[in-house]
Amino acid sequence: MADESDLNYVLGELKGKMDMMLENQKSHGKKIDALDSRLGKVEIKAATNGMFAGGIAA
Repeated sequence: MADESDLNYVLGELKGKMDMMLENQKSHGKKIDALDSRLGKVEIKAATNGMFAGGIAA
């Protein structure tokens, strides 16, 4: 059976890995938000261009 110091060591490793995963999740969230913002701008431009093209074709 593992002694208390071994368990504390493993618990520290797990905590460190969990902290790293949470930081990566925050980073990915920021990237997704930035991409979502850019995509929204592209969608607005596409709709505007479609509106003008439809007006010209009519």
